[in-house]
Amino acid sequence: MPTVKSNTPESFETLIALSLEELKKRSITFVRTSKAAEKLIAKITKTRPQAGKIMAAFKVRFAEKVDDKSIPKGTTFKEYFTLATKGNPDGKVEQCANTFNSYVETELITELDYDCCASDWLEKASVIVRCAEHNLENEHVLEAAGILKLRPNDGASLLNLIKAKQRGKETKVDENGDPLNLERVISFVKMASEKDYVADIITTVDNLVRENGKEWDEKTQRAAFDSCEKLMSAWAETFGEATIDGWLSETEKAN
Repeated sequence: MPTVKSNTPESFETLIALSLEELKKRSITFVRTSKAAEKLIAKITKTRPQAGKIMAAFKVRFAEKVDDKSIPKGTTFKEYFTLATKGNPDGKVEQCANTFNSYVETELITELDYDCCASDWLEKASVIVRCAEHNLENEHVLEAAGILKLRPNDGASLLNLIKAKQRGKETKVDENGDPLNLERVISFVKMASEKDYVADIITTVDNLVRENGKEWDEKTQRAAFDSCEKLMSAWAETFGEATIDGWLSETEKAN
């Protein structure tokens, strides 16, 4: 029986020589390790906002020590933090800390607002205020603050849109004023997949070809069209008929 070296990955040749029972044991160990890692990552993510508050307080005290010259001139926060904690500051935690200092300490939002936001939202808000050069009257910062206070269901997407606007990327909208962006397309594809529209088209066409060979008579074409129509209707519902008509017109001109 091949031996397992603790620090060296087993080759496929070694693994394929193992019995099914041995592979099951390795798979169980891998699955358990993966689940444990997922739980740990989830726990770390959940605690980032609180860790951010701790770091925010740390930054305030650090600034005070710099002002009264208790800390050597030129010492950065990262250097001081690393020296004090024996570890580098986590980037995402520091983003949460920056959001607390920039939004809560300046009363753009309350501490409760901060506590109710997911780490991802706080990280995005940090990027926005930094991009605005910490100008708290900047329209993008104020818009981000509003999202952190109201916490709409699509808050993460709205914060991403603000970041896109800051980068100078124009976001096209449909007749309803909703953004036509990659996230919108992804949400549609997910919805179509969940409702089996795409799979239905593939299955329908496959069955029709099997039944009729390569001959596509009127009945065959109509069945394929009906299947595709479900997908097109869902697409129109997602993006609006006016937008779809415009796209079809552009396609016809191009052809």
